[in-house]
Amino acid sequence: VNASGSPVDPTTGRLWADRTQRQPAPPEAERRALAAAYGQRPPSLATTIGVLLTDATLTKAQASRLATIGHDGMARAIAPIHSMMDGDTVFALASGRRTALDDPREALVAFNRLLTTAADAFTDACLDALLAAGGRGRWRAYRDLAPSAVPA
Repeated sequence: VNASGSPVDPTTGRLWADRTQRQPAPPEAERRALAAAYGQRPPSLATTIGVLLTDATLTKAQASRLATIGHDGMARAIAPIHSMMDGDTVFALASGRRTALDDPREALVAFNRLLTTAADAFTDACLDALLAAGGRGRWRAYRDLAPSAVPA
């Protein structure tokens, strides 16, 4: 998650991707450090890239839709998102290991379920990435700035 936008809610210090609020809110001192790091920053060129892989059999149009829905998951994790300063990209891959359903209604219901799951999975992947990342050089990671909010 290398985004132009911020993964941190400036009011609470929580990660936007923590949609179920599993992580504790950072204390005030850590929130100040997060605000300084993720607050008003000059625009930068950045990109968040991800892949959604399914065992479903998808058409090219369905795979494109799946990738688009991945961006919805990304938008839950980063704000603001999709600026002219970033190159956020989601790829969708379908192995076709699971046979397509014959009944059009069942296929539509299953595809909608896949889309919902894909958005949630992408948000959760952003959360995992943000909690796992360590800082490097002058770039400090969330876990460096808010250690009390990251699981051991």
